[in-house]
Amino acid sequence: QKLLEQNHLKLLERHPDYDRQIQSYIQKDPHKVLREVLVLHASSLSTPLWLMFDHGLGGGANHYADQKISQELESEHNTVLIRYDFYGDRYLVHHRYKAYEGRFSIETLDDLDAILSRLNIGTLFLNSLVSYPNSKEILEYLLQFISKKHPETIIPIHDFYTVCPSYTLLNDKGEHCGIPSSMETCRTCIANNQQEWKTFHPASVDIDTWRTLWNDLLQHSDKILCFSNNSKMLLQKAYPGIIDEKIAVVPHQVDDIETVTLAPRSEDDPVTIGILGAINHAKGAAVIKDLVTRIESQNLPFRVVVIGEITEPIQSDVFTVTGKYVRQELPLLIRKHAIDLFLIPSIWPETFSYTTEEIMQMKLPLMVFDIGAPAERVQHYEKGMVIPEISADAVLQTAQSMIKDVS
Repeated sequence: QKLLEQNHLKLLERHPDYDRQIQSYIQKDPHKVLREVLVLHASSLSTPLWLMFDHGLGGGANHYADQKISQELESEHNTVLIRYDFYGDRYLVHHRYKAYEGRFSIETLDDLDAILSRLNIGTLFLNSLVSYPNSKEILEYLLQFISKKHPETIIPIHDFYTVCPSYTLLNDKGEHCGIPSSMETCRTCIANNQQEWKTFHPASVDIDTWRTLWNDLLQHSDKILCFSNNSKMLLQKAYPGIIDEKIAVVPHQVDDIETVTLAPRSEDDPVTIGILGAINHAKGAAVIKDLVTRIESQNLPFRVVVIGEITEPIQSDVFTVTGKYVRQELPLLIRKHAIDLFLIPSIWPETFSYTTEEIMQMKLPLMVFDIGAPAERVQHYEKGMVIPEISADAVLQTAQSMIKDVS
């Protein structure tokens, strides 16, 4: 030890900056990515990779992706999660296998391909490509990747990005398009459509090329996962060549939700309509705003409480927003705000809807519009009501009817 200290002092006499340079090198760690890539490559030689592509925008698809990765890890699969960071314009790579965990980022698709092309891929799971840049390029790349690597390819349908860049199927009027039979209708719509999807596709999109590439990708897949029969029907309407045998309908599982018993209400109390989740335009923000306006202007005995968040600014004495919540807080929040019944106000055909399932698991009264997976499930729910018309008036009429039935 003494000899080492003496040698270190001699080294510092010759190179005074030696310690500082070493610490700087350790902090910068310029070979970190190389080490991570080498581990990734070496592990794939013995255990083929289970590779997932996903976006990094948050929401139900990300929640599903995390759960799916956890399941694969429990089966001791060698997993790689690639998430495109839209705001950072980079690909985040997360490698996990048994006790090992590595993370790094890649700037371009070409650099990502330089790594993936050398790996042994067993399964390709395309969870979501929403927000990925240069959609034509990524779809063509994945088709080439599948033809070269021949992985088992699985595509879940969390939304309708496989059908249209307007992944909620809201047209240029902000309404559910139902997937028109005429491509000319789609061409006109996509040219005029200014919905949320334009954030990710500021340039024009050729919808014919979009459908052709996605059809090829879906046809080359081994399995397509739908989470409702309604999603399967809409997908096959867009792509009638997809055979039933390729599509598996597997609803999500929602666990650990306790039954909530509502307190008895007085006839003099206003009816409190609860809205659950993060609400944007596609999830019914405009409907809620109209609902609050009608309640206030007509002095109706109703209140509206959003347990979550909403993109539409609404100021009213009959309206409350709680902010973000965790699932364990739901029973407390429902009782605190004296919710009488819930509304899922989505105006797009949701492919599952976790919030719908959570409300049903809690055994609470629920209204939904006649669209998408929520309507498919609620029509068989004893405390549910499917509203045939998407409007605030229809919501109020249905709520009044349900409260009378309960009373």
